[in-house]
Amino acid sequence: MVNRLVPKILCLLLLFCSHALMAQKSPVALQMAKKAMADSTAKKYSEAATGFANAAIEEAKQATPDAVFIASVYWRAATLFEATLQFATAHDCYYKSLSQYQKLKDYNHASQLLTSIAALYKSTSEKKVTYSYPKPKSEETIVAHRTIETLQKQADGSFLAIIEG
Repeated sequence: MVNRLVPKILCLLLLFCSHALMAQKSPVALQMAKKAMADSTAKKYSEAATGFANAAIEEAKQATPDAVFIASVYWRAATLFEATLQFATAHDCYYKSLSQYQKLKDYNHASQLLTSIAALYKSTSEKKVTYSYPKPKSEETIVAHRTIETLQKQADGSFLAIIEG
């Protein structure tokens, strides 16, 4: 039963992907996305990831860029960056994609992206990865109590606190 569904799922995925690729307004962005797709097919995943991210950047330069295209190619870039262990860059692309889906009020894709981001955090929880976050429009202070596991004195006299979790 599952084997019979796979071709149907792949067809739907290809239909969605091809629609998202054709919706852009920049012909340069389209060519970049097509090259990235070819690189991905050729198992040049790092090049493909960079190509998808650059296609999104190129599309964003348009007077009225296509947000669906930008979100889609940033998501592809993020997935490939994650697969090639470029976690911080993947995180950045996930957030850029999320921003586009939020502007579109596409909460289904936004929810899926948040799940991907959470999975990225979980998979890198034991690794020393530093993530940067988008600057918020407003700031607030939230008090959170966490247990400090250890304090490490740094060369400059400051301390590095290792917290639980």
